[in-house]
Amino acid sequence: GLFEYQYNLRFSEMDVVYVDTLEQGNGDGSSWGNATSDLKGAISALANATGGETTDKKVFVRGGEYSMPYLSTGYSYILNMSRDAEKVTSLTIEGSYNSSGVQDFSTPTVIRSNPAAGGSSSTLMRVETKDKDVIMEGVTFVNNDPAGNGIGANVGEGGTLTMKNTAFRHNNGYGLGLEQYGKTLIANTLFADGGDGLLIRSNGNAPEIVVVNNTFANNNGADITGQPTGIYNSLSWNNGVQNLVTDDMLMNVSFPDGTDNNDIDNGP
Repeated sequence: GLFEYQYNLRFSEMDVVYVDTLEQGNGDGSSWGNATSDLKGAISALANATGGETTDKKVFVRGGEYSMPYLSTGYSYILNMSRDAEKVTSLTIEGSYNSSGVQDFSTPTVIRSNPAAGGSSSTLMRVETKDKDVIMEGVTFVNNDPAGNGIGANVGEGGTLTMKNTAFRHNNGYGLGLEQYGKTLIANTLFADGGDGLLIRSNGNAPEIVVVNNTFANNNGADITGQPTGIYNSLSWNNGVQNLVTDDMLMNVSFPDGTDNNDIDNGP
């Protein structure tokens, strides 16, 4: 078949690939000292693994900014899980690793739009889980294009998507868009300063979508569009449309229009 993007084929035979903003050592991705700078290739390869000792694959990503031109499909990064259960059953992308190789959320991994690429209505990452598990932690998505989106995800039947300690900022279209057939958990995630925050398009079968400890703030559009299975301990402030409602039992708070944020430490 034809591929728009070619990566180091050795990645697909590895269980873990280490990624840095700049290539280190021999750049084969086998360690922090030999980290590759090819985040796109690492994701594509491990999602379509051909070997290794485990079917649970991981990409560890140093903090810093990562930017790639869009493919003709309109995506910068494509995570399209293989259907081959013998080679891969899950892919975890863990970002925000500091110079000591320790995960540190004060040094975030930021995937952002490429100003040199131009274009609009583009999406930073397309995720196709199929019946596999995809986990992301410690990654921020920023798309400043006029109608740019963060992640567009199709969570397949039998598959799962887990977003933990992530952020979607300045995505002028939507932050996270879900086409939902499987299960999704979104925890400790920020949706801020964009168009719409979380956009859910389900197949009508009431898929399991759980939102926990999330913040929706200062979006021009809606905080949440569509209906998650459950929303807990989350807040919405200063969004164009606030569909999250205050619920003391579920510990959700929707601040009324006109609530000022004059307390940086404690919020509005």
